[in-house]
Amino acid sequence: MLTRIVDDFGTAYVHTTVLHTITDGFVWIRNSGIDRSVPIGTAPIRLRRPLEDLPGSVRARVDLPPDPGQTWRVFSAPGPSSVAKRMLQEEADVTGPGGLMTGTGELLSRIHALPVPAEPVLASPQGPARLLRWLEGGRGPHAAAHLHRVAGRVLGRRRLDLAREWCEDLARYGRDVPGALLHGAPGLGVLIPSVSSGSEGVLLTGEELAVGPAEFDLGWLAGELVEHREVVPASREEVGRLLDRLLAGYGPGPDLDAVGRYAALRVLVHVHDFCAYVGWHSSVDSHLEVVADAFDRHGAGLLDHTTGTIGTEDNRR
Repeated sequence: MLTRIVDDFGTAYVHTTVLHTITDGFVWIRNSGIDRSVPIGTAPIRLRRPLEDLPGSVRARVDLPPDPGQTWRVFSAPGPSSVAKRMLQEEADVTGPGGLMTGTGELLSRIHALPVPAEPVLASPQGPARLLRWLEGGRGPHAAAHLHRVAGRVLGRRRLDLAREWCEDLARYGRDVPGALLHGAPGLGVLIPSVSSGSEGVLLTGEELAVGPAEFDLGWLAGELVEHREVVPASREEVGRLLDRLLAGYGPGPDLDAVGRYAALRVLVHVHDFCAYVGWHSSVDSHLEVVADAFDRHGAGLLDHTTGTIGTEDNRR
């Protein structure tokens, strides 16, 4: 058999099929989910070569140029599984992605150093934009409206107002405020380790390129690590090391308070996206507690794994 499906998964936001072919290795095909309001993006022509040419152990892997009207994106990849899947399977044993985190930090710093193209005009990050629509309207697919009611009770007005303020601030980028070129959503689910080397891999890039503060990309990825740290307490020390390696790979310069702020926002976006594009689950209640604590420690301290678990009584407000 020349081609076989090795994985197939998705939500109403994005659907992914992973193929293994004899000639091209692993191929990731990603398509817009049925409830996604903004179609899946593609890298602009003038950014494709600069992104692909960035050096490092973790490379930016841009989708293959799509045909006109094509609604799916095709990426070649060095492996069949993302870091997110591996961490979910291994839970506390998350030592493997260490080298990848360093390389990903380096890659993000190089993406941010690229010039923002004049055309096409890139918008602010999509995640906070859809969260802002939900915060203001309280509506959405699946369990989004139910989440809005529950979040109002669990998180309270102060935290939700803070989330709205951060989202509104990000929305100014690409419109009123210049910013850095952003990956836009550099998550663990699009970070693909190589089957031949655990410290090398690719970051699928192009679907959500945006403009904004450089700290946003770091906070987005850090937020996913923070959430894993709190949901799987046994992983605490190892996840702390992954955060350290991500920031060390990026290098000096970013405002860590801003990184922590966007990390907290990422945790809330994840809860929203799960409810809106998957549905309600009993675990959402405990995840909202993680969100509440993350918002209460939304500065640089949120990234520090030595200061105690954010869900403990000593840290709850």
